[in-house]
Amino acid sequence: MKKLIHGICLVLLLSSNVLLAGENAVHVDVLAKTSLSRDGSRLPEYSKGTPEITILRIKIPPGVRLPLHKHPVINAGVY
Repeated sequence: MKKLIHGICLVLLLSSNVLLAGENAVHVDVLAKTSLSRDGSRLPEYSKGTPEITILRIKIPPGVRLPLHKHPVINAGVY
């Protein structure tokens, strides 16, 4: 009987996370993406290819945990 109750609790716990996934989703909007500078000229070449600037608005709901990740390029953030 105890195992049955634990199994039901586990199923309810897992299903509640699936139902809330849409509400707790990280939302990303691309605000700008270009390889030109503000005067319209091309950005200077890097050692590997043409550089590109991307400005994103990322909304992360409170309590959401993101996996560890790295940025192999220069980046900045404002919150």
